[in-house]
Amino acid sequence: MRRAIRAGLFILVFSFSLFGQTVIENPEKPLSKNAGRILKLKEELRITDEDDRFYFKMPRSLKTAHDGTMFVVDYRKLLKFTKEGQFQKNLCRKGQGPGEILSEFVGFDIGEDEIYVVDYMSSKLVIIDFEGNLKDELKSDNGFGGAFLGKTSRGFYFVKSHWPHERKTSRFYDLRNVVCLVSEDGKNVEEVYEFFNKMFLIASSEGGGGMQWDLSHFAFGEKHLYINPQREYFILLLDLESHNFIKTFRREYQRVKYNMKEWEKNFPASQFFQN
Repeated sequence: MRRAIRAGLFILVFSFSLFGQTVIENPEKPLSKNAGRILKLKEELRITDEDDRFYFKMPRSLKTAHDGTMFVVDYRKLLKFTKEGQFQKNLCRKGQGPGEILSEFVGFDIGEDEIYVVDYMSSKLVIIDFEGNLKDELKSDNGFGGAFLGKTSRGFYFVKSHWPHERKTSRFYDLRNVVCLVSEDGKNVEEVYEFFNKMFLIASSEGGGGMQWDLSHFAFGEKHLYINPQREYFILLLDLESHNFIKTFRREYQRVKYNMKEWEKNFPASQFFQN
């Protein structure tokens, strides 16, 4: 009877005390009949260079406004394109004056009729209209640092990472990440939630360095924030109204076998691990 019950269960949903949230255990074998299918991408739009103008160096963070206007972050630029892909203008002005940007890459989010641009180097947030005209500028000594997620009716959300203070050996360390809510005037900073992922840090007499082992991914909306903090199938769902994590999704799966190269086998015995 027990075997029959276990065989009939595809998804096990249960609650437990860890973080006080519902954990959804997805099965190793997906339920969908079409699982494992290959999705075919269909090209909808292509933006190409014209004459001697070169648009892109290191493009990232494509976002679309309600009217279809597109915005793309590039090296020292925030580029604006029509919904047909025609280049309009660069909305970033280099400098340290009002509305000007120092950072090589910015974080931004799109509102109904304005754009919120974070200059990480100057610890300020610039609010401009869709034509690049300055509407307001907010400064904060400890608020506008870290990865900018976006704006809701409650304020601006960021993720700040805190490196370990003591690194006596070269090894993996837990990196503390904090989701922060900054008020609309930039004066108040509230720590909403913390999560951890791994970094490999090198200890040396000269300070050492580090490498991100787990890359965090985020899906941000008005009411919810989804966080994938590690390379595993592990997703956290945060309610942005109550600031509580309400669900965790995870799944066991078969890892892809990796054959280590010779230099990788010998790496633990290298000088990085001897300090």
